[in-house]
Amino acid sequence: MPEQATDPAGRAPVSAPGPVAGEPRVNGEPWGTGGPRDTGAPRGTGRPRAGSNAVTGEGPSRVCPACYGINAWSDTACRRCGSTLETARDFDGGLIWALEHPDTGTAILAARLLGERRQWQAIEPLARLSRRDGDPYRAAAAVRALRAFAGDPIADAHLAAARSHPSVIVRRAASEPAEGGPGGEP
Repeated sequence: MPEQATDPAGRAPVSAPGPVAGEPRVNGEPWGTGGPRDTGAPRGTGRPRAGSNAVTGEGPSRVCPACYGINAWSDTACRRCGSTLETARDFDGGLIWALEHPDTGTAILAARLLGERRQWQAIEPLARLSRRDGDPYRAAAAVRALRAFAGDPIADAHLAAARSHPSVIVRRAASEPAEGGPGGEP
């Protein structure tokens, strides 16, 4: 017989099933239990079930190049701003665009790649990102990428300013030795 528990507010009993013999488990949790955050994949893999999209519920998604709104893959115009989703841009232009992506990991990767590629068009967007207070991880990634442009007067000025940034994460990124790979990565 399942245990009886109450919801966090203590209002209604919630059934808490016990373990089932032979049930597949990942990190002690049942796999694919159908809960609100269930992706159908083992916990921690970050891979959604084929054809599912947690935001639109309509399959794979893509991000609007104008407003960063999430749209179904089949959409041709953005649901938020109406822009066309078929906008083509060169690789470096796409990386510069990705600096503002809603996913922090995507923005950080874009900054790192721009530093590795040493594209001069990226200096000003990276400098703008390095001055922001909202997300110190994005700003630190931009500072590390700017180090690849050492010797450029604009990049050097922003690196010097980053040493007095309000975030210790950004200050450390500006003060790290430039050894290692491009962009200061070890």
